[in-house]
Amino acid sequence: MSAPVCPKLTVRVRLPAMGVGPLLRVLVLVFGLAFAAVASAAQPDVLLVHAAGDPVSELDARGIREALQEQRAPFDELALAPGQRLPSDALDGRTALALAHVELDPADAAAVEAWVQAGGGLFATGRSAFGLQAALGLASVQALARERPGQSTLDEIRFGVAHPAATGSYWNGASMQVPPMPGSELPTVPQLLNRAVWPAYTAASAGAETLARWRGSSDAWSVADAAPAVFTHAHGEGRTLWFGALPGVYADWAYPLGWREPIQEGLAWVNRRGALVQLGHWPQAKRAAYAFTADTESAAMRTAVPVLLDMFERLQLGDFGTFFLVGTTGGDPGSEGAVENPQIVQALLEAGAEIAGHGDVHLRFVGQSEAVQTQRLQSMRQLIESSAPGVPPLLGFRAPGLAIDRATWRAAATAGLAYDSSDQDVWCECSLPWWTGEVWSLPPTAPMDYILIDQYQLSGAQLEAVMIDKAAYVASRRGLFNWVTHPWVLEGRTAGDVSGPPVRPGVMANVEAILSAARDDGRFWMQRLDTVLAWWLQREDLRIELVERRVDLLRLRLHNDGDIAVAGASLWLRPPPAEFPWQVRLDGVVANTEARPHGLGAPIDYRVLVVPQLGTGASAEITLELQRPTEVFADGFEG
Repeated sequence: MSAPVCPKLTVRVRLPAMGVGPLLRVLVLVFGLAFAAVASAAQPDVLLVHAAGDPVSELDARGIREALQEQRAPFDELALAPGQRLPSDALDGRTALALAHVELDPADAAAVEAWVQAGGGLFATGRSAFGLQAALGLASVQALARERPGQSTLDEIRFGVAHPAATGSYWNGASMQVPPMPGSELPTVPQLLNRAVWPAYTAASAGAETLARWRGSSDAWSVADAAPAVFTHAHGEGRTLWFGALPGVYADWAYPLGWREPIQEGLAWVNRRGALVQLGHWPQAKRAAYAFTADTESAAMRTAVPVLLDMFERLQLGDFGTFFLVGTTGGDPGSEGAVENPQIVQALLEAGAEIAGHGDVHLRFVGQSEAVQTQRLQSMRQLIESSAPGVPPLLGFRAPGLAIDRATWRAAATAGLAYDSSDQDVWCECSLPWWTGEVWSLPPTAPMDYILIDQYQLSGAQLEAVMIDKAAYVASRRGLFNWVTHPWVLEGRTAGDVSGPPVRPGVMANVEAILSAARDDGRFWMQRLDTVLAWWLQREDLRIELVERRVDLLRLRLHNDGDIAVAGASLWLRPPPAEFPWQVRLDGVVANTEARPHGLGAPIDYRVLVVPQLGTGASAEITLELQRPTEVFADGFEG
């Protein structure tokens, strides 16, 4: 489930759009006129419009708002009262418009349609399609009856096209195939939508491309073949994207975090003429974070953990791996913990791995009172932290069976823990750290090894295919690949006897091949979970400020409002299309940027800038400037 966005994620970056016509722009760029180009009003490219007091519209707006805030992307917001028209200048200087389930006045809809025709980008949901069918490429729009007598309820949307706007929502690799992936573990991408009953719409196409459909079969893993749900369209010089429904809500009215991704990618795709400025998720412009974690709960740790630590050293993965240890014996049959294995605790400390908690004993927490869970977590900390000299205070926890409830999070906060890595997110509804309201959540984002190997008997080669592919998918989302393993599984034991002799071939060689592939790929930041969280908390303190905007120049400041210096923060930049190349300067010095295409199908060409160091309370100035020719004519009259 989702949680409120932390306050530091709600800072809006104000980035004004260019309001200069194309002819004047050419004159400024080519002739180098003596007067300076006049900056337009300090407004962002993107305008979000929703209907005040309409719960569906306001919830859709919340999802769009949180998606933009996560990226620190610029936007303005307008709530329309019943009967209120768009201001006459609402679209002036805008390059993208997001309509959150709001039906416009016919005159306003006509103005929006003309604006798209001239090059604007429209992202619309639900009832926003009425009156805008021409711009959206739709022949008709109608309400969708999701409850169907005698048939399964339409409660899921699946993407079926490798389109830039479907990046992070569509995937067709090995982790989406049966075999090798067991059918009960699908889908492994965020294909769920509208779990609760919520208004939805469908349409017939009049030129628009269908990106996603509702799944109509009672078979959970069948191809989505029911009514169309998501459309893209090119209208004149502009682009449009329409969702017949956004995710709606869970039972506790928490917004599904996984649906930030299609919102972000959709808005970036339609906004083809504006400047895209995004704060990178990971240091040094890495595309994804990568964590190897092991639930270390049985005597198998005495042989498996040293093998893993040797493997990390051989792969030159220093300070890598998070090992969730049980405190002591007394839980499920065959389980034991740090108290019985101080030498393993010491080996982990010496190797630079993170030691985290897996319970006082290996018994489930879910369903117990908050007081009982708090006592157990406090006991877990005492047992593990005193098991060997030098064990630091535990920060992380993963529940046995990954089973938790809200009481677990409250108990973890009371016990002084910083994060939970339970609540398995194999379907990747959210592949980034998020604040639960009590502790941070770093959910596992890969299928567990014992399900794939012990339960479904996948071979080592099949495990390789699934895990390498799933990591590539998470990288397409710029997320966190959090891999859950169990030493007893890796060595060939079964759930029936986690401490007995191996009964099938082990997969340690395959684990090494999987980690080698990630290391050699170059896109992954391979770290312990506590290091991942420490970075994310530093990122929370970063904000972007607009300093100046002209037709040929964009000046930004990246601020560090925290009390810790930040190394390696990155900005993902896509300047507006222009006749000449853009040059990037960092604090006045020409800076190197790396090309970073992102997206399925026809990727967006980002330039990524890394800021090497940003001290406490410090700022870095980033300037993007068009490189105009200094001499146009040779007759001496160019002045």
